Order: sequence, then C-alpha cells, then structure tokens
Amino acid sequence: MTGITLRVDDSDGTTKTTVTAQNAEKVEALKGEMDHGEVVLSREAWSDVDDVLERRTDHLVVDEPTSADPYFSGRFDDDKRGDGTVTVSIAGYERDSKDAQPTGANVVYQNVTDSSVVGDLLDLVPTLEAGTVETLATNLSMSFSYAEPSKANRDTAEATGAELRYNYDQTVDYVDRRGSDRPEVVLSPESQTIVGSLEITEDAREEVTHIRGFGAQSGPDQVTAEAVADSYDGGKQIWRKYENKDIQETSRLQRIIDQMVDEYDGEPRHLEVKASVAGVDVDVGDRVTVQIPREGIDRTLRVMKRRSILGTAGAVLELVLSNRLLTRSNSGRQNRKDLQRFNRGYQGFVDRAQITSGWNPAGDGTPQELVVVNWPDDIVEEHDVTLAVQGRAWRSPVTPLSHSHSVSISSHSHGFEIDIPEHEHGIDLGQHSHSYDLYAPSHGHATSTINMQTDEAEGHDHPYLDNVPNDTVTGATVTEETTGGGGDIETTTGGGGGVFEETTTSGGGGTSTTTGSETPLSPEITDVFDGSRFYPNDVTVSVNGSVVGTIAGDDSSSWTETIDLEGELTSGLNTITATPDSRGELNLSLSSELFRRGRSE
Repeated sequence: MTGITLRVDDSDGTTKTTVTAQNAEKVEALKGEMDHGEVVLSREAWSDVDDVLERRTDHLVVDEPTSADPYFSGRFDDDKRGDGTVTVSIAGYERDSKDAQPTGANVVYQNVTDSSVVGDLLDLVPTLEAGTVETLATNLSMSFSYAEPSKANRDTAEATGAELRYNYDQTVDYVDRRGSDRPEVVLSPESQTIVGSLEITEDAREEVTHIRGFGAQSGPDQVTAEAVADSYDGGKQIWRKYENKDIQETSRLQRIIDQMVDEYDGEPRHLEVKASVAGVDVDVGDRVTVQIPREGIDRTLRVMKRRSILGTAGAVLELVLSNRLLTRSNSGRQNRKDLQRFNRGYQGFVDRAQITSGWNPAGDGTPQELVVVNWPDDIVEEHDVTLAVQGRAWRSPVTPLSHSHSVSISSHSHGFEIDIPEHEHGIDLGQHSHSYDLYAPSHGHATSTINMQTDEAEGHDHPYLDNVPNDTVTGATVTEETTGGGGDIETTTGGGGGVFEETTTSGGGGTSTTTGSETPLSPEITDVFDGSRFYPNDVTVSVNGSVVGTIAGDDSSSWTETIDLEGELTSGLNTITATPDSRGELNLSLSSELFRRGRSE
C-alpha cells in the first residue's frame, strides 16, 4: 500500500486493519498543549476502521511513504463528519498519562532528585515507560494532591526547567533540552525557506528587574518568593508577577521565578515569529537563524511549536519561533489551567518548623521541658515530627577559689557553789583535788573541766554531781574551757571577698572570734566535680503527661538521639518533658513538616 495510511493496532501491537488516508497533520509544542494529530478518511475507510476500533485501548498510527517511522501515533480522540469524509482526531500518548490514576491526596517529596519524582509518576501509568530521564535537580521539593500524572510531570518540569517528550513508542523523555542547534538552517523570504504568511506576533522590550511569585493560599499564609535580575544594580525597578496556586513549597516557587528572571535578563527584547516554511525539516526545540531584513530581524530563535501538514505534494511546516520559553505570554491557556485547578481538590501548603528548649540541668526528678505553644488544628498529614534529645555533662559557669578562716577562743570560767551537808570520813586524806566532766546546760559548751577542793574522803554520795568519788567535799570551784558559747553575736562582713570578723560573747565573760574572707567565684565553665562527670541517661519522654518512649542516652559522653512524635501532639498547647534517671544537662529540639489546609476564607 502506498501513500498516507492509518493503521489500527490492538493493545498488544497486533494490526487489526490499515486504510488509506487522504491527508494528515500533527501539532507538537515545546510547552503548553498536548501533541495531537488529525487524519482525513473517506467514509468507506472510516467504516472499516469503526468496525474494529476499540476506542479506549487501541492505537491509531499514521504512516507516511517516505519514512519508516510513524508520522504520528496515539489514541482515538474524536471524529468529525464532513462532505463524504471523516476527520479523525488522535491524541498523543500524553493522554494515557492524563487518564491514569491520580496521585494520592497528599504526596510530598522533600529534597529529592527530580528523576525520582518523574519515575514515580510514570509508574502510575502502566501503558508508558521511562525513556531518557535526566537528573537536573538533586534537592527538589514537590507536593501533589489528586494530580493527574501528566500535570504532575509538567509541574516538575516547570520547577526544574526540564522539557518533556511523549514518544510514538510509548516512552517518555525528561531532558534538559529538546532539539539541537541548527546554524545551517536559515529561515528568510530571500532564501525562499519562508513561504506564504509571515507574522511577527511579539516584538517588545521588557527589561524586567524583579519578579514576585505567589503560590498556594492567600494573605499571611500565602507562599511567596522574590527574584532579582543579576544585572540589576539599583535605580528604576520593573516588576512582573507569577502566580500558581498549586505551588505549596517556597523552594519550588523560587526555582521557577529564578529561571524566569534569568530569561528576562538574558533576552530583554521578546521576539516571536509565526511563519510557514518549506524545503527544511526542523523539530520542536531546534534553534535556527531567522532573517527578516525589513523588520530588522537577524537572530537565532527556537522552534516552540510545529504544525506539519502532510498531503500529496509533501509536507508543509508552520512554525512558531521565539527567543523565550518560560516568559511567553499565553493568557488564554493560563485562564483554562486556573479554571481546572480551582475545580478540583483542595489547596494547602507544607509547613516546616523547628523549635528548641535550650540547655538546662535535669535529673533528681526534675525534667527538661519544651513547650509547643500552638500546634496547628488544620493538619492534613504529619509528614515528619521528630524530637531530637541531646545530653551532655552537668556543668557550672563558675569555679570557687581557695580561702581560709582563723579561729581564736579565749578561756573563761564559771563559779559554782554546791551546798553539801557536813559529814566526816573515817580516813583523813588531807587536802586533794579531783577533775570531773560536767555538762552545763545553760551554756551548751562542748567540754568542761571541774577542779574540786576536798578536806576529807570517806564513803558517801553526792546527789548534785555526776561521777563524784566517795569523799567529803567542803567546797568546789568549776573552771570551764570551751570552743564556743551561747552569748550575743555581732558580725561584720566585707563584699567581694573582703575580710570579716564574727564575735560571740558567752555568759561567763569569755569571747570566741573567727576571722577569714568571703568565698570568691571565678567565671569558668567546668563539668568535673570531685573528679567525676555526670551525664544524663535512660531519659523518659512524655507528651502532655503521657509517656511516649525512652531514650537510652550515654552515661559517659555527650550524645544525641531522636524519637518519632508523629500523632502524639494535639492542637493547641503541648508540653514535652524529658526526665533522665541520672543528672546531667538536656536540650530538646522539635522539627516538623506538616501538610496543612491553611485558614479558610
């Protein structure tokens, strides 16, 4: 069979029928619309196709006689009847990605490679496979809520500046750049490579210096970012605005507007040309030279959109060429995207936070405490809630310096008169003395010595004295030497380590004097006490009084351990405590990553 044909293949690739087509065309775009094709059949040919076509699963393949590769391939989209003909619309294989199962309600990626995100999204589409998938970002943060894999892939590409291509063999490429530089291709009326209509659709100078980006939510909760052109060094500012309510992460928004401001800065003159060309074959993404002398245009532009019309006389190309990709204006398409965005799902944002208690001593029943003042009540999912507990040795901010005291005590005596009835001993011993211990309760002295004078000694008892031998006592004198007394105290002290004197006057007339200095303190961080360090271990962690786990710690060195607190905190005020079995110092740090709905309007 010669000429243009339409082939119907089943899901296994088996050809069900092939018919002749009158003409065909396809439209491919670097960014924006999904690729699509059309083929015109006679009614009889369409009848043959319609009899076998399974619209949901079959493949429609348009072939041309001059190439072994398909001219276009995809899924049935629509058919329109005219005068004796039927125009069959074919959607590119991005349709499979659009029709596939959406993502979950809240899929969050944090600091991952973009290629891993694309891989996960392609896994949702069983009829497609990864082709060339490059890694352009290693710390990408993205979130999706019931997003079509097609849209999610486009959002990822927008965040990184990548470009997507859905191939006819049902593979998907995610690359830094489609097409190639084609300096040998010159498009101009003089070279007759531009034929038919020629239209300059945009020619304006936009020396943009600043871009403000707006993401999800509104008011104080709205995700925002700003970008400044590298060439801006002061003076007049020219601002532009970028809005996308799907963006929940500031880092993603920042990536996009940074690329936009770079494009503005590198191409302050926005130029866009629409032309029909012949005698050349260029692909979407190629860079070629465009020369239009009467308009003063002689520069390299890139193919943004390509419409190929295949008829009996060969192919005619209609191209849209531009020097900008990211900052091209397309208000109609943007309005349609916004309408689709607000008609499905909910809006939300990723909230990341970290708070810390600071170091404090803990132990002996006293916990370290971290108060979370206002835990949100609009959390859709707790992606991460981690408490880091750090332990270190008990420490003091000062060290006491050495000091001394001197003590002097003056002797004094007390006189006691003891009335003992006259009696005699049978043995005359002559005058002698005894020493006895006596406790004088009115003075509270620690030591007393009693000297007693006796005339005679013979067996008898002394009811008023302790441990008096059996002898006769005609008189007694008590002399008391003491280390202190119970008299009045007067104290004088000097500040800042000065000398002080303390005087105590006892009831017997003696004095006790202590001299010395106040203890001076030296600023110095020390964690050694009597040769030992004290580290906290076996730390019990509680939230609002309920134990959630225990951290072992280390009783011989500083340490850091974490505990998962997802689902443990409640909206409003929360108190987290960490109580160690042994004393030491603790610091508590709570980090969280929450997907939140935000306040309702």
